[in-house]
Amino acid sequence: MKKSSLRSAKKQILELITRTEHVLPEQQNQLSPSETKELEFLVGNGHWEVLVKNKTFLILAPEGQVQTLAEAVENRTKILRTNLTPLGRTESTRAAYIQILNHIHDLERLKEEILKEFYTNAGKRQISKESKGKKIDFY
Repeated sequence: MKKSSLRSAKKQILELITRTEHVLPEQQNQLSPSETKELEFLVGNGHWEVLVKNKTFLILAPEGQVQTLAEAVENRTKILRTNLTPLGRTESTRAAYIQILNHIHDLERLKEEILKEFYTNAGKRQISKESKGKKIDFY
């Protein structure tokens, strides 16, 4: 993944997460066990690219979407690291080893950037002028 495509992927993911029109109507929030298993499969196998089109993913709150994406990227890097081990042993596979290692580093940076961007913006929303002076009445 080149740096420009890394930036565009981060930008696209953050736009998709922060857009409100992706939130499904209430009647579509009913999930079947197969839909939840599909999301678990995508996350577990590191298919972060297709998560943004998954119905179950779209139902999640923005923070849940970010955490799910981060977990999927983390799982992808784990899978790539297991494939990386046998490649570095011979001269003929050295180029593939370096390319996979670069891809792992790009994915780790993508995860860090997504988390940083989301939580930086989330913190700004919580400290906005609207919340100043408001008190919570627990009674």
